Amino acid sequence: MKRTMSLLLIALLAGSAVSCGDTAADSTDTNTSAADSTSAEVTYFNSELPDKTFGGYEFRILTTDEVGSIRYSYEFDAEAENGDIMNDAVFKRNTLVEDKLDVVITQVAEASSNDQFVKNFKQDVLAGDHSYDVLVNWIGGSKADGIMSLGGEYGLEVSKLPYIDLDSPWWDGELMRQTAVGGKIFGLSGDINIIDNSGVWCLLFNKDLANEFLDEDLYDTVNSGKWTLDAFNKTAQAVTFDLDGNGTMDTDDRWGATVSANLGMGMMWSCGGSFGTLNSDGTVELTIASERNLEALAKIQSIVNDTSANLLVDTMKTKDGGSVWVAHRQLFHDGNALYIGGPLNYVDYFRDMESEYGILPLPKYDENQKEYISTVQEWCATMLMVPRNAEDPERTSIILDAMCSAAVNTITPAYYDVVLRAKLTRDEESYEMLDLIFDSRQFDVVYAFNWGKISGKAPSSLKKQSSTIASDFATLANAVEADYQNTLTLYAD
Repeated sequence: MKRTMSLLLIALLAGSAVSCGDTAADSTDTNTSAADSTSAEVTYFNSELPDKTFGGYEFRILTTDEVGSIRYSYEFDAEAENGDIMNDAVFKRNTLVEDKLDVVITQVAEASSNDQFVKNFKQDVLAGDHSYDVLVNWIGGSKADGIMSLGGEYGLEVSKLPYIDLDSPWWDGELMRQTAVGGKIFGLSGDINIIDNSGVWCLLFNKDLANEFLDEDLYDTVNSGKWTLDAFNKTAQAVTFDLDGNGTMDTDDRWGATVSANLGMGMMWSCGGSFGTLNSDGTVELTIASERNLEALAKIQSIVNDTSANLLVDTMKTKDGGSVWVAHRQLFHDGNALYIGGPLNYVDYFRDMESEYGILPLPKYDENQKEYISTVQEWCATMLMVPRNAEDPERTSIILDAMCSAAVNTITPAYYDVVLRAKLTRDEESYEMLDLIFDSRQFDVVYAFNWGKISGKAPSSLKKQSSTIASDFATLANAVEADYQNTLTLYAD
């Protein structure tokens, strides 16, 4: 992410028409300036790409049709300019690539129900057909068919794509190398799929409630290194109140935080925990039941189940029988929770929120921990994968690299300067917090591959009122080890 932010700064500094003083209220002018000011830059492509054209070839990108979902990819399809900054940036990038290489970029959006679009991709590969040039899907997590799980059987190794260089600044080589189990990389990530940055864990806080009930400025707490699990829970307790006075805390009351077991897993990582470390030889050192993990998880379990401060969405009930996830977001939206945690793209739900909100990283374990740590939610972030039976890997790699490099000064600045700064953040401090979050972004390879079904079983352990953390994770470690060995065997073929 440091790579992307640095490139953004270059693009913005090159185009002085975009001022640091531009505001969200002036977003129309900002949008136009951002696009125009970088016009001299967007014609740049990797100078090492061969001078080739492909006779009008239709380059087909398979995605879900689940418009508005956390995994819908809007970085590839734009039929014409329509005044929307992201749409116009995508259109400009696509037009540049299409004109340079004589191709037609097509997004093929197929049914998301029961992951039908992924099933279609798998069937296409097994049949030896060539209906798609690349698949875009979430990295991994609870579903069996994330990019990490598909790679060994259905994906083409990145090393077999001759014009994809992981050291090129437009590719997120650091993130991609973190997936290299068995020394093999199947997923692609970079400026080509900016949506993956929206899948990082963060906290939103209600600034109005903070100003009314807290004695501290939460941004100062973060910057002073004192933003810890204890600080999170203490401030949550200060806000919680039985508004209707009936002696029962429920969705009609005010909460310190509306939390989930999945957020608890994000907190384990922010506390320095990890389920596994990828070694340089492609093996993974599994640390499922490490002392650090168990220590952090035990404390987090007590916090998410602390009804004097936090409402746990996994165990809550709604009075109308509706979705608890909708109710949990509505609680924050209506000003009845100080905190809510989720992927960064959660902010989309609160754009019309009356109360002011800010963005924070997840807390550290304690003040002795040196750095804040942010992790990618593998089921909220995407990667690209080329099918194993790609008809022309060289052509595919040329087109993908051109799309990725051309995105640097089209899609990337549009996303950061307009989507994040003007639309989703409401104060300069939140934008500074995003710098901190992105610069500390990490990735848990065990969770991404979902070995031992860990992405479902680990959060389930946090929901329990009585602590069985140690025994649960000791059992889970055996299941993870078995699946990990199966992956190594598959990747050895």
